[in-house]
Amino acid sequence: MDEEEFAARLAAKGVLLGVRRAPSGDVTGYKFALPTGDESGPIWFSGSKLASDLTQPKIQARFALGVDEPAFPTPDPRTWPADGRHRASTTIERAYPAFDDDQDAARAEAVIRGGLEVLDTLAATSPTLSRKELHQAARALEYTRTAHTRAVGADLRAMRSAARELLHAGPATGRGEDGTAAATILTSLVLLAIVIAKWHAAQGHRHQAAAARTAADHLRAAYTRHAAKPIAHLTLEGRLLPKSDHDRQADAVRRTLPTDQATRLLAEENWAALAATLAQAEAVGHNPTTLLTNAAGRRELATADSPAAVLTWRIRRDANLPTPAPAPTPDELRTRAARARTTSRTTGTPVAPVIAPPAPVAPDQVRRTR
Repeated sequence: MDEEEFAARLAAKGVLLGVRRAPSGDVTGYKFALPTGDESGPIWFSGSKLASDLTQPKIQARFALGVDEPAFPTPDPRTWPADGRHRASTTIERAYPAFDDDQDAARAEAVIRGGLEVLDTLAATSPTLSRKELHQAARALEYTRTAHTRAVGADLRAMRSAARELLHAGPATGRGEDGTAAATILTSLVLLAIVIAKWHAAQGHRHQAAAARTAADHLRAAYTRHAAKPIAHLTLEGRLLPKSDHDRQADAVRRTLPTDQATRLLAEENWAALAATLAQAEAVGHNPTTLLTNAAGRRELATADSPAAVLTWRIRRDANLPTPAPAPTPDELRTRAARARTTSRTTGTPVAPVIAPPAPVAPDQVRRTR
């Protein structure tokens, strides 16, 4: 691949390329941007700030060697960019152990740098309603990097690959499946910011820990904007579950989680959304206990504002469940109840009691999650 092909491939993916040249005509650097649609124009980033392999010497070396980037699947308009966001969220969660007590600063730096690349790409491909918060989170997270530490290892490569896939998947609209997938990846990023803050605090890095907490606050704000509608739909659906279904999902939680975590989770207002998710997964052949075990085993659940919400998005991603449908109207609820009464009188069989629906959940009442 030469410079002309490099520029063509970037243009095909919607990436703007700027080339700095010396008076002699030799290339001295590259810069990159994504169209934002704002009057102020695109925000440019030098290759050296985005990633070590986007510096002028590294890019020129790849041209000389003919080294190409890994190929990604052809985007499917029915599932992209949601699939890219779901896969990136899984990659982020796999990187949490980089901040265990026995890990060194080089691995932590690798994940922080990779997280920045994912966050920058997510901001560039997200709808306007959350873009500002994502940019602010990225600026805060930049201050958490470890000075004089070279980032190396598989964590950085995995996160960088996730960022490239987000870019390849293209912009999201923020509606439907995209909104649910955004809530999923933002949940993972919030928890990443939290583990970074905890790691820096343990190292005595007070300013870096504070910056990570600031990043988490901005990410929570972006999460709330994307999660409000789908979590409200799921909450109502969960409260409409027959009592037998509701109790069965609660029993699965008690069997899977430690007693204190299960008690806290079942007392949450977001528990209804998780119950609906487990019931949907069970209806298409999944085992709720297995899903809960896998989702809860991915760490950092205890630090979340709402463990129920974290588990809801992880399980929906793992079980490949569709976007929550809009909540039923009052007329539809009355029709359901009437049909249930008619069926009961006709068959003479008891109908499981239904948990009464609450008043509609307002978006600003949705509990934010880490």
